Amino acid sequence: MPGSRYVAGTVLGAERQERDEISAIFSEMTEHQPFVSEWRPFMVSLFDIPTVVVEQARCTDKFVAGWHTPNRISR
Repeated sequence: MPGSRYVAGTVLGAERQERDEISAIFSEMTEHQPFVSEWRPFMVSLFDIPTVVVEQARCTDKFVAGWHTPNRISR
């Protein structure tokens, strides 16, 4: 399909930028706090989400996950 590589690259670039922005906010909000925190971004297929969540949650006291809604209105 013509242009598909460009579209895929644009989408991945936007996702990377959003991930980096969220990571920066996370770092800012958890900096100098009396607890240990770690940012672990994952991009997995819809079918792999439960496996990844369970694997990561086993190693922590608290697990926070975001949900990307493809139909959301961007800022």
